[in-house]
Amino acid sequence: MKILLVDDNLSLTTLLSRALNRLGYQVTAENDSDRAIRTIQKLRPDLIILDLEMPGKSGLEIYGELKISSQLASIPVIMLASLDDAGSVRSEVFGCDVLRKPAGLDDLLTVIEKNLLHHNSDPVDRDIHPTHSNSKKREVYENILQ
Repeated sequence: MKILLVDDNLSLTTLLSRALNRLGYQVTAENDSDRAIRTIQKLRPDLIILDLEMPGKSGLEIYGELKISSQLASIPVIMLASLDDAGSVRSEVFGCDVLRKPAGLDDLLTVIEKNLLHHNSDPVDRDIHPTHSNSKKREVYENILQ
């Protein structure tokens, strides 16, 4: 399974990459948020771990771009947020898991496995694209980009 880490903290992406690679995941790190969408389009990861607060494009802006793209919308995302930011990002609004930094590896692995299991389940049992079932979510994503 391919995982893309998008975070401006090189130390964090290096540590997480090493840990997840040892567990059998193919991990790529992108430390420049302005290049994230291009990297996602090229790599087509099975899962994205995305920092909320970065210089350049924020994690919410990147997430919004993903969710309005017909080719990228189905890729599951785990959002990483600092203690201050985590309260402002609600997983039920954005439809992704939000973990507070620093997230423990066990917690992160649990959420990774849950997302990959859900992503690889029968499409009939899940919401593939936000426009198919929830126009409110799409409206929120588009508002993020404005």
